[in-house]
Amino acid sequence: MQDNAARWYENNHIVIPIIVSLFAVSIAVCVWMIFNRAVTLDNIYHYAEVSKLYENGKFFATGTSMSGMGARVPGGMYYYIMLGIFAISKSLFALRLFSCICAFAFAALFIETVYKKAGAPIALFLSLILLGNPFFLNIASEVWNANYALLPNLLLILLFIRCGEGTSSSVVSFLLLPVLTIAGQIHFSNVFVAGPLTILWCLYYRKNIRWLPFFLGAVTACILYLPYLAAELQNGFHNTRLMLGVSKLGKTSFSLPQIYCWFIFPTNEMSYLISQKAGDIIRFYMKDNPVGILHLVLNVIVLLGSAAANIITVIAAVPSLRARFLQNYVLPKFLQLLLFLGYMTAAVILVVFSVLKLPPAEWHYFYFIFALTFAPLLIAFSVAHTYLKRWVTPLYAFYVANFIALIALNLIFTAVRYVPSNMKNSIAMVRAISEDAHDKSFFIVTADYVQFPEAGYGAFNTPPLYRGIAEFFAHVPWNERYDGKNELTYIVEANIFPAYTESFRGTYTNRAALMYQCGTTKAYRVEGPLHIAKSSKK
Repeated sequence: MQDNAARWYENNHIVIPIIVSLFAVSIAVCVWMIFNRAVTLDNIYHYAEVSKLYENGKFFATGTSMSGMGARVPGGMYYYIMLGIFAISKSLFALRLFSCICAFAFAALFIETVYKKAGAPIALFLSLILLGNPFFLNIASEVWNANYALLPNLLLILLFIRCGEGTSSSVVSFLLLPVLTIAGQIHFSNVFVAGPLTILWCLYYRKNIRWLPFFLGAVTACILYLPYLAAELQNGFHNTRLMLGVSKLGKTSFSLPQIYCWFIFPTNEMSYLISQKAGDIIRFYMKDNPVGILHLVLNVIVLLGSAAANIITVIAAVPSLRARFLQNYVLPKFLQLLLFLGYMTAAVILVVFSVLKLPPAEWHYFYFIFALTFAPLLIAFSVAHTYLKRWVTPLYAFYVANFIALIALNLIFTAVRYVPSNMKNSIAMVRAISEDAHDKSFFIVTADYVQFPEAGYGAFNTPPLYRGIAEFFAHVPWNERYDGKNELTYIVEANIFPAYTESFRGTYTNRAALMYQCGTTKAYRVEGPLHIAKSSKK
């Protein structure tokens, strides 16, 4: 009786309702975030482009623009999705809701697959570490093409695993390249990561591929690119020629791609939202975050757990080490392939980004490996379940506490850092600036301009965030100019990046006057233009 009580986690009648409850809590938090987080530049930019397309009844054959290049990426799947949503509701919140649906479909499919392949205990463990994960909740509540690619990325990963298991059917072989094409047309990073990976994986498991359906899938994938190719023929391959120069915008010396996200993604580390610099990360925890110490302590604990899980995983995955230290452990085939695919993806990222001299990129460029990063934690828990069954219930108790803490931190984090600069407050601030300026021209200083002054006056305000809010949501006159001849300057101090704006505004104490305040979001007015010397970069 005591043994049965201790092994409650293997009882499907108990585990499934718990997983469903975890989904309910996570979805509730996500929906709250959808209606209370800030609007970003990409939100406005893509919303503006699709709005114009929708109003003019046009079809977008090309994808989103490549920042700093003037080119558009091949394929417009991301815009096709947005146009489809606009046909139902022309709302930024509808787009965010679709992100939520895609993310939780990803979670449900991932957890359901683990449940079938590795058992109920590991599926419950995955539910605890995924559904409270800050990365996941931010992906689920924001409009970004990298977020929309999460679901097709997982589908591609599961197709890879079917091939590795030797259970590849004609349907699986056919779908590989079309799914890759869809993922690549949603976010171009998948071309650099999943493209080479598909070639290597199919060559490695070539005996498991059914080649006739595979080549039919290749033809289908090419057909999906026909609208883009037709557009390129009309413009003389303008975008293609610009993209061939991508290496010129890359690094001049070797710098490691942010592949360490392998250790970060399955944890609750969120300081990447501020910067990749150590000083900014410390400031994020110590100065601008009211729960920073709690956040930092929890992060350290979970990061140490992730590091330990990776060590245990190496022992479990290497046959000689497993025979020596874990004689009775059998590594589930699904988890073995998930881990192998993860290691191969990390190697592909390092090689491709180095050979093509691509910039280190942002972490959302590597969302393809988001699901793969959970493999070490799942394998470590599988080992614990095999050898330390008496500790499994305490381990669940620990991760339940971690789940609760992560959910609470996400609520606090969003309430403190995003709500003060959310959509409603941004609209109110835009209206206040428009009314205050009257007919005078003005320029808005943002955190990016303060952080990167050498980029040039207004470089990071084009396409401007607040102009988009004024045009599409506030519907007010907006006389912003970017040539340094503006009559007024407004310094916007949002709670997400207060350190930069506080530091910059401090040098203009005698000139800056508080014009608008809503919570911790403030706008200061300064007469005339402002110019920042390169040496003032923080």
